[in-house]
Amino acid sequence: RNVMVIGLGGTGKWVLTYLKKSLIEASNDYLLMTSALDQTLGISRAYFDERYNAGVPEGIKLLAFDLDITTPQRPTIDGGAFSLDYDPLSSPEFASFNQDISASIQRIKDHSPVPQLGSWLESDDAYRMTVPRTMDETGAGLQRQYTRSCLLQSLADPYNLRKLPSLIDAAIADFQQRRIVHPNLATYFFIVGSLAGGTGAGCFLDVAQIVRHRYAAAGLPTTKIFGVFVL
Repeated sequence: RNVMVIGLGGTGKWVLTYLKKSLIEASNDYLLMTSALDQTLGISRAYFDERYNAGVPEGIKLLAFDLDITTPQRPTIDGGAFSLDYDPLSSPEFASFNQDISASIQRIKDHSPVPQLGSWLESDDAYRMTVPRTMDETGAGLQRQYTRSCLLQSLADPYNLRKLPSLIDAAIADFQQRRIVHPNLATYFFIVGSLAGGTGAGCFLDVAQIVRHRYAAAGLPTTKIFGVFVL
């Protein structure tokens, strides 16, 4: 199977961190078992390392998607610190969609047009929003409108090279390569997060729509999208 798990907000980052830990530990257990078998069959260790010692199993993609760029406390594997890859420029496992939306919110308050936001965010709602002072370390602050505003503005930002659709496209491209060898592989997407906060609750429907749109744009059969949420 091909599986992509998208974690939204702080809860999503926690879930993906422990999921990655569990996947690697399961892979290590498989590594030990298969190593003994391969050595019995006379297969070289170099072949084994190249084939099996790759961390998260092939066909599984993890992507944490959040406003807050801070890293959760790390669980450990064999006593060593462990986390997702949070490199802001190249990580395949994390992307921030935080945006400075203060100017856009002010324009909506002034009843001026903002194409990416004005079709759904009304002036009264804009007046009730509080834009966090530290944009990249506070998250949505339980404000769902703030989350959706950042997401929509990030999609329209020409300087944002790590948009969610592009990251999903990269995963789908890898899945397509696997389907060349295994054409009957099913593909599943899981969206995980919390409905009690501001980030996950503010964007989970949009993220599901983006996944469905990008999968269809690749010309692939219908996929299944599952939501796993906590309160």
